[in-house]
Amino acid sequence: MSIQTRTSRSAARAFTLVDVMVSLSVVAILISLMIPGLATARETARRVVCASNARQLGIGVVLWADAHDGRVPPSVFNSTRNYSPSVGGMANSITISRREMSMTRLPTAGDFPVYEEWDGLGLLFADDVLRSPRVFYCPSHGEPHPFERFADQWNGAAGSILANYHYRGEGQNGSTRLAFLEPARAALIADSLRSPDELNHDGGVNLLRADLSASWVSDPDNRLGVAISEALSQSGEDEFGDVWDLLDDLDNGPDEAGDREPSGSAD
Repeated sequence: MSIQTRTSRSAARAFTLVDVMVSLSVVAILISLMIPGLATARETARRVVCASNARQLGIGVVLWADAHDGRVPPSVFNSTRNYSPSVGGMANSITISRREMSMTRLPTAGDFPVYEEWDGLGLLFADDVLRSPRVFYCPSHGEPHPFERFADQWNGAAGSILANYHYRGEGQNGSTRLAFLEPARAALIADSLRSPDELNHDGGVNLLRADLSASWVSDPDNRLGVAISEALSQSGEDEFGDVWDLLDDLDNGPDEAGDREPSGSAD
């Protein structure tokens, strides 16, 4: 076989520039098709972790109630807990509003906050019912309140702590006793509701109910974000009541939304 023949065959087997460009284009197209699917799968996994966190918080509420006369953890933000901060203390700077019920620890001045400075779901951590601070944070919540922002405070540094879950602190009927929270499917813990920008997920919310069941509740029309915005524009002690009522309605579905009769208060 001559040298010229071998060279001709090698040239025939080699990739041309056009072949390389076509191959790269095909790979680029395949990657572009896969990326949205990978992003969706990643968010679905994060949503599952978020739901697991909500369930752990629910278990924590049960354990805390067992040790405290059957009552769920109280909060200064819905007036289920009496708290009188010292005159001039940092806690005097907080706004007493249901909007703030994602706060687990009130503003502090010392390096090692006393028990009374923990509030709401934060009492689960203060009593060692839930020992991992990560449980209070959704992996989809990048800003403005990720775990990393409060890592030092969870370890004892001064300052308030905001979590990624919102706490109702009582039943729809006003009861603070776990056994008497009614109706059973009323929302008790939800993804952060502090502002529309602080919702953990797009298109819905993870919800823990008074019966301690947890699941994803869809909100494709962003009714929750609109309700939060409207609540923030109002003033008054119960400005967030409509937000929790909407969560109950979203969970019940369109056939039952708005059809609930108000329940009488219970101790």
